[in-house]
Amino acid sequence: MFFFFFFISIPNEIKAIGFKILVQLGYQTAESSEPSEEILKFLRPFFQIIIEFIFCELVRNNDLILRDAVAMALYSLVRCFRQSYQDIIRELMRFINDPPIEDRICRTLFSIVEEVGLNSRYNAARLTFKKRFSEFINQLHSMLTLR
Repeated sequence: MFFFFFFISIPNEIKAIGFKILVQLGYQTAESSEPSEEILKFLRPFFQIIIEFIFCELVRNNDLILRDAVAMALYSLVRCFRQSYQDIIRELMRFINDPPIEDRICRTLFSIVEEVGLNSRYNAARLTFKKRFSEFINQLHSMLTLR
């Protein structure tokens, strides 16, 4: 899947709306007692879009509304793929081609999820995730700038 946000100059507000739609799809799926295989198959590629977006645009973008929308989209997908999200994210991080950096990034993302938990749609959990995700993006920006 190729990332389409890079080829068209789409305003941040529109990108945020797209991620917010993904949040709602993710929340509806995560709240379902047995999500259908079709919807999970549909949602899985969005992990790649989010990871690419984080590395290609979000680390250079100071728009906090967009950052929050991406954070919540990632969190909603993680909640949908509770059993496999770590494997999916590790697989997507291989593009970095630096195993210690890949591992560090993955461990940081996983620790954010563990701190917040996967069973909550409560505001406190979402606020905590957004805050920790924003800190992660700042660290990632610094790491990539120094690299």
